Amino acid sequence: MNTGIIKKIDHIAVAVRDIDDAIRVFRDQLGLSMTKTYHSEYTRAHIAFFRVGETHVELIQPTSLSSVMAKFLDKRG
Repeated sequence: MNTGIIKKIDHIAVAVRDIDDAIRVFRDQLGLSMTKTYHSEYTRAHIAFFRVGETHVELIQPTSLSSVMAKFLDKRG
């Protein structure tokens, strides 16, 4: 039975146009620790993870104009 209560959030994804700028904000201004970075050929994106308590924030910068994330940013900013 679904009680509608969220018990845990694994991660939250944030689409960004410039991952280096976003990393500086999360690391330098917010003081968060980056736990992992990598490039995904599958999603055509640069990705960085920051830990916030038990949750991670995932920053995603598209590397191709035809990727899903690039289209998302074009449509929603």
